[in-house]
Amino acid sequence: MKRARNISILALLLAVLVMAVNMFAVPLPDWAVRTAGVVILLALPCMAYSIVKGSAGQ
Repeated sequence: MKRARNISILALLLAVLVMAVNMFAVPLPDWAVRTAGVVILLALPCMAYSIVKGSAGQ
């Protein structure tokens, strides 16, 4: 579960970074912002699941 947690945290951080670049630096294309949003929506439940499952196994 540690590997899944690390991958989901990395995906979440990258997607948030893309959103921050879009808001503060340069406007990105619509497809990039939508893709980052989908990645956030997928990474959050995966991260929550892996954290709960990992802490319950110890």
